Amino acid sequence: GAAMLLVHRRDIEASMTPTAAALSELESLSGEDAEVAAPADADVEGENAGIDEEADSPEAPRPGKFRQRCLLIAEEYGLSARETEVFLLLAKNKEARAIADELFVSFNTVRTHIKNIYMKLDVHTRRDLQDVIDSFAK
Repeated sequence: GAAMLLVHRRDIEASMTPTAAALSELESLSGEDAEVAAPADADVEGENAGIDEEADSPEAPRPGKFRQRCLLIAEEYGLSARETEVFLLLAKNKEARAIADELFVSFNTVRTHIKNIYMKLDVHTRRDLQDVIDSFAK
């Protein structure tokens, strides 16, 4: 016979939030350490391992460096854990509906997070958001 597994929504959402270890690792980085911390973010990037085959080539950016910069921005601007998740997906140019599907939340919840992110980063468009990411150096 077929088996059915029921999982509570809060359990799914809890599994989607950054771990305390990942957040504490981020908090422990200082400005200079952030540039040399690529090996430490290997665990953080484990879910995306193998996606970018060209990452090993000398001219390709190191995997995790973009994500690390986004996490530093999130910390600098005081984004909550959930806003940070939404911000990371926005930084990858994902649309709000795709973010809602990926995070198992409503479209309106994602819109609220995006509004809060834009307010905290003092941006008004996706291009402005991308400019903040591109120009951020810590």
